[in-house]
Order: sequence, then structure tokens, then C-alpha cells
Amino acid sequence: MTTSKIQYSLLNFCLCAVCCILAALLWGIQANHRSQQRKSEQEIQQLHRLLEEKRQDELKLKLFTLKQLSNVLNDPGGVQKFGAMAKEMVLDLAPHYRHDPYLWWVLLKTNVLADGISLDDAKKILGEPQKFTTEPAFGKPPYYEWHGGEEKITADLVEGKFQFWRTGRIGSIGGY
Repeated sequence: MTTSKIQYSLLNFCLCAVCCILAALLWGIQANHRSQQRKSEQEIQQLHRLLEEKRQDELKLKLFTLKQLSNVLNDPGGVQKFGAMAKEMVLDLAPHYRHDPYLWWVLLKTNVLADGISLDDAKKILGEPQKFTTEPAFGKPPYYEWHGGEEKITADLVEGKFQFWRTGRIGSIGGY
């Protein structure tokens, strides 16, 4: 072999060796990255679980606080004084406790569910109704009902707006 061929072969060998070493390094870096990524994903999942637990604790505390306000909300002066706070809490709680008759009572006391609210707005607060009529019957306008255990909240739909909100036991006709 000539010297130039030997040098060329040696150069090829060195380049191949460097490429193999770089490939091994890249494979190691990639494996380390995947391991760190899995660890980060597990930490994120754990943080999501913790956040959800804290959110549930916050909702329970708000519900407890709201129930403590029941005597205050029975007094018109109490509604005037604490109504805005109760309204904020009940709106935060309503999507999580849609079938809670106590929350319905607070929604009515704080005028969240008041005459003139639209069907879409009521659905945002109470969810989908369990029962409704679309046509007047027996001289009464169409009505919508939301159920919670043995209790229900009902309102008449007049010209696309709810009127005459009332609560009662399931089984009474149209909530009357």
C-alpha cells in the first residue's frame, strides 16, 4: 500500500470512529432526555392531582361558608350586606353542585335566578333540565324543571324568559 492510501484509510477510520462516538453520545443524551421528560410528566400529573384536591377543598369550604350564611340570608338586611359575597360563592359552586336544593335557595335569594333570565343563562348555572314542556297546557305556560334528590326547582318560560321561579317536591304538577 502506498502512503496516501494508508493515510486515506486511517482518515476514514478516524472519521468513522468519531461518528460512532458521537452517535453513542447522542443516544445517551436522548435516553437521559426521555428519562427527564417522563419524570417531568409524572411531576405535572402529581401537581394536577394536588391542584384538583385543593380545588375540591376550596369548594367544600365555600359550601360550608355558604351554609353558615343561611340565617343571614333569610334577613333582608343580611342579603343586602352579604348578598354579593353569597352570589359570587354560589356562582362558583353551582357548576359543581347543580342538584343541591340549598344552592337553588341561595340562587333565588341573591337574585341570580330572577324573572327575566334566559334559558341559556339558566342552563349555564343549573345544567340541562330534567323535565320541560314546550307547549302551554291546562292554561299554564311551558315550564322547565331541574331535580335534586326529592326536590326540584321550576320556572315558567314566557316569551323566551323565565318567570315565577319556585321550588318544591318532585311529583307536584309543574311545581305549583
